[in-house]
Amino acid sequence: LPTLPSEERAAVLEGVRSFFKGDYREAVRHLEPVKGTSPVARAFLAYAIVSEELLAEKPSIENVARAREEFRVAGAEGAPRPDGRISPSVLKLLVSEK
Repeated sequence: LPTLPSEERAAVLEGVRSFFKGDYREAVRHLEPVKGTSPVARAFLAYAIVSEELLAEKPSIENVARAREEFRVAGAEGAPRPDGRISPSVLKLLVSEK
């Protein structure tokens, strides 16, 4: 993140903070515009989308597919592998082929 312009860096940091606060919609709002500038933003965007879908009464297959693609691209762009702070349920849904 140090190489990002300050506004984009602030958006990524706010998105990550929102994610860890459980405010997934706010995380998506901050991360969506900067996903192309940071693999970390793209990865957390995927986590936030899937987390929101896990809480939904009826998860959207399209949103889950979108999150999987964002996660795949984030990995290809060099995003760090998720650590123990990301729910196993989120990771399972992101890497599942179903």
